[in-house]
Amino acid sequence: MTVIGLVGSGRAEGNTNALVGRILEGARSKGHEIDRVCLAELKISPIGDCGACRRAGRCLIDDDFDTVMDQVLASDCVIFGTPLYFYGPSASMKAFIDRWVCRMIIGDEQGFRDAMRGKKCLLAVPHQDTRLSGAEHLLAMMEKTFEFMEMAYLGKIQTVAWRRFEVGQDEVALKHAFELGVRLDEMAGIGKATGAVTFSFARADVETSGGG
Repeated sequence: MTVIGLVGSGRAEGNTNALVGRILEGARSKGHEIDRVCLAELKISPIGDCGACRRAGRCLIDDDFDTVMDQVLASDCVIFGTPLYFYGPSASMKAFIDRWVCRMIIGDEQGFRDAMRGKKCLLAVPHQDTRLSGAEHLLAMMEKTFEFMEMAYLGKIQTVAWRRFEVGQDEVALKHAFELGVRLDEMAGIGKATGAVTFSFARADVETSGGG
């Protein structure tokens, strides 16, 4: 199995990257091929005027979206890692997902849907809000996206963490993230999000959303 981790945080070595990296390590320990992409290090532009692109017969946005999208399509499992920003995903993650419309409007929509259908996926979400419910809108948006694309949502890991390197210094968070990677085959075989892990391991000083 080929597993790709998408890191939607502006912190190259932040909490999101630590969670995604640990899941990938677990997957690699079971013989899976892994790859990681930090969206903030690339140029992923917001979606533009779809009508103009449709009239031109091609996407008029020149950036790194197609490169990343092709990597996702070539993978068997995708880890979507994003911090919680104002109760939604990061701008880079949202822009990337929004741009899926480019493939559906300009390209072969049925082919794109067929390629995404059944693709396994996981969520990794660190956040500053000490209430786990603070991420409910982000989780709902992402889970609805997976449902719409008929992807196989295997599970998630959600942690309260916002200080730099906080996840990387926490053995409990790293243990659960590694376990998700190890159990990919098991969860895929069951076909349910039974591997989902939700826990809080640190209490932030302020209850606002954020957390890289």
